[in-house]
Amino acid sequence: MTSDACVDIFGLKWTASGVAVRLPPIPNGVDTTPRAINDLGAMVGDDSAKGPFIAVQWDPMLRVSVIPLDARFSNGRGINDCGDVTGTRTSTSTTDSHAYLWHPERAAQ
Repeated sequence: MTSDACVDIFGLKWTASGVAVRLPPIPNGVDTTPRAINDLGAMVGDDSAKGPFIAVQWDPMLRVSVIPLDARFSNGRGINDCGDVTGTRTSTSTTDSHAYLWHPERAAQ
């Protein structure tokens, strides 16, 4: 038996008391995937709004924001306690994928 139903994928964050909290997606997000967490509780990963995956960040209060990269596709793979984020991105002009380092107070490198 087959189905045409779409299944949303969502991420979870476990609290210290053992409770699973669903991560909020970006607007219209359907594939929320956390990939790293720092000691302060900030997380990074990627999400898709029925299109290309884009890098996202959740602060310790679980507010989600898109990491502003000039990219066709991107993901967040690591975050340190200073808030520096690493991942990969594919530029809007090529299909080459490159590593990046991003911090909210600096442009991506």
